[in-house]
Amino acid sequence: MQQTVLCPSCGSQNMAGQLFCGACGARLVREELPHYEKEDDEAVSAGPVEVRPTWKLAWGLYWRMLLLSLFFLGIVYLIVVAVMYALGFTVFRTFSPSF
Repeated sequence: MQQTVLCPSCGSQNMAGQLFCGACGARLVREELPHYEKEDDEAVSAGPVEVRPTWKLAWGLYWRMLLLSLFFLGIVYLIVVAVMYALGFTVFRTFSPSF
């Protein structure tokens, strides 16, 4: 015979080990957080924590942003050239000397 657990919400029987009730979906196993009592009024401190950015990370982010901005500007340039071409502007002029 298997052990059963009663649901605290609806009272239906569920198999032991289930986390949720099969009838109503309520949580069957409640996790209780451990309760720690404070012995002293002072907070425990491990000392000051020093956080320093690494130059390797900053240098990598710099190059990524530079390449991303160059890519973005290239896309904008191509869009401008395409719009000018569609409107009939000549982008590149050929040099023809008139003598």
